[in-house]
Amino acid sequence: MLLTQLRNLLAVVDSGSIRGAARNLSVSQPALTRSLRQLETELRVKLLERTARGVAPTTAGRAFIARSRVIHNELGRAKEELAQLVGEDRGSVAFGIGPHGAMHVVPPALAQFRRAHANTEVRIAEGPPHVLLPRLRQGSLDFAIGGRPQGHLDPGIKASPLLLSKLMVGARKGHPLQNARSLRELVDASWVIYTPAGWSGAIVPDVFEKNGLPSPKSVVLSESYLALVTIIARTDTLAALGSRVFEQRIAQEFIQPLRLKERLPEITHCLFTRADSPLTPVAGAMVGAITAVARQLAHTAAR
Repeated sequence: MLLTQLRNLLAVVDSGSIRGAARNLSVSQPALTRSLRQLETELRVKLLERTARGVAPTTAGRAFIARSRVIHNELGRAKEELAQLVGEDRGSVAFGIGPHGAMHVVPPALAQFRRAHANTEVRIAEGPPHVLLPRLRQGSLDFAIGGRPQGHLDPGIKASPLLLSKLMVGARKGHPLQNARSLRELVDASWVIYTPAGWSGAIVPDVFEKNGLPSPKSVVLSESYLALVTIIARTDTLAALGSRVFEQRIAQEFIQPLRLKERLPEITHCLFTRADSPLTPVAGAMVGAITAVARQLAHTAAR
């Protein structure tokens, strides 16, 4: 088995066709087809099949491709690490963040990182942890920052606590329920949530159930935090937001926190890394900058 065969297989899957993959790799279609057939012959299993929409992996192909992607990503990371270890000022770092990290941690950390690594390519993916962690596991991200799952964590992922943030219920200015003081008054409200049940910060239905209340029936799950904030700013929908959001000037113009008697849970924001793969020097430097900013924020909040 050759690494070029894995590269070719991934290219076909990502493009959805042999023609598109050949064009992206600057190789001929016959050569690419021959490479795929040789790989299938060696593995004694069919990896791809033709469909009305192009080429798609078989069941066995999906399993093999998942591991091939990890190998391919790790090889690229290994090449970059060797270059960095011999003093070359280049490479890349890719990481995922949730909204709290995007607004409060990453901007100052990135400024600090850039002063020492001006030539490093930085790629940032924003999303909830249940979306980011699979990408971390397959190796397309070096690390991720977000709320920790309430229960089981993939044994291949290591979670290190960074900081805590408080949750508050947010509503648009002038909301009919702006004077509500109890969760009981919010049962019939419409909600939009960023984190599904089973993850830190999942106020719906967790908090209602813990307070002996029925879970709200009108719930929309949004994996875009910008969409979530926009929805509550323009509709009568409610959402659980980090308390620091309400400190932002632009947010104060459109949304307000509800002063409820119930104390909402705190979110533990963690740094997620793969347990079986060390960070490259530049990824480690980015983590160092993020950790330093998180400590400063925690110190400020404690005063």
